[in-house]
Amino acid sequence: MSSVDLSPYGLFWELDVSKMAFPVPDNYRTATAIKHGNTVSINDLDGKGLMRLDLLKLLGKGGYGQTYLTGQRIDGKEVVVKIIERSAGYTTVDVIVEVISQILVVKETDGYVDAESGLKGPFAPKVFMFAKDDNFYYIVNERMHYDFLSIINKTDYAENLKNSIIQISVAMKILFEKLKFNHRDFKPDNIMFTQDGLVRIIDFGFCCLNYGGLQISSGYSFPKSLHNCNSMSRDMNALFYFFLNYTKYKSVSCPFKRVLRTLMYNKTGDPINWSRSYVNYNAKPELPNMFPENIISVFKALKFKEERGCSDFDPSWTKNIVEINLGVLSNIKNEEIAMLDKEKVKSFLLSVRSPSLTKRVLGVSSDPDMQEFCTKMLNSLDKTKKNGGKKRNKRRTLRTKRF
Repeated sequence: MSSVDLSPYGLFWELDVSKMAFPVPDNYRTATAIKHGNTVSINDLDGKGLMRLDLLKLLGKGGYGQTYLTGQRIDGKEVVVKIIERSAGYTTVDVIVEVISQILVVKETDGYVDAESGLKGPFAPKVFMFAKDDNFYYIVNERMHYDFLSIINKTDYAENLKNSIIQISVAMKILFEKLKFNHRDFKPDNIMFTQDGLVRIIDFGFCCLNYGGLQISSGYSFPKSLHNCNSMSRDMNALFYFFLNYTKYKSVSCPFKRVLRTLMYNKTGDPINWSRSYVNYNAKPELPNMFPENIISVFKALKFKEERGCSDFDPSWTKNIVEINLGVLSNIKNEEIAMLDKEKVKSFLLSVRSPSLTKRVLGVSSDPDMQEFCTKMLNSLDKTKKNGGKKRNKRRTLRTKRF
């Protein structure tokens, strides 16, 4: 990967990955800003004007700053400016690393086209400028129009929600392949869509990525204890967790909750009880079902009985499931179990040796071969349990005699 000239973004140096050094040099130089009322002027190192922004409307605010719509357009795109108070405790380097991460994501995915999903890059809003004054940091971005949270809350088209999840998963898969990218604050609020319905990821303050062998990670204190850029399932884990627990569902809730819970299922417990804190995801094992390619395969297989309303699934969607797992056998409907590949189900039951799952399959299966298999399996499990009990009782008797 070649070096990146950051001066067009108000960062007056070059990111040279060949030096394998932290991306922000000790003598960093940035554009300066002057704010007068609702006007922000941004100048280069010599005081020459680079940009003038009129703050027309407050679009949103959070713990990290406020975002304003401006009256300007760049390359035909509406422009917003995110203003972060320096008194909030973030250093200049912290914010610069966030901006650099977003610039690299745009650089590596700009022009990407996935004809099958309809996804087009870049996978983040374009950065136009960074500047600072004594009180604030200013990040000038391309405007996004819709966030995933509002789409979940407002849409009752199941097919639209399905396609959104596929787009998000494709984007995360490509970002991991290109940059070993982990967002580490992945939730519906941080996923935006353009007016054309294309996914864009925002808020890179906690992310880590690898650019040409150089690992770039946020300087914020919170994620320092989190995993490095080596696990791609936890971001999707967190997204589905927020999807399940912290959004107001309308009519699409019935089928989607079931599929999301199925994908997130882990032997150690039900994901509905996981802690909300993202830091706890670091202690969880990777869930293969939450790898983007598996999510893509499952959601592509989904078929709906109706497109709108509480659109339940056509049972045939299970035919193309990538792998049988505890979540599938625990959560899908009885008629869907009947659609699964018999040999895959047998192989899975042999591997997990679960009486409850075997009984469930036996109870819903009308296939004589499957019924015979499950009956033998249950008898075998019952004998193993009894023999294990006898051995334990014998050991207790021996210990008692010694004393």
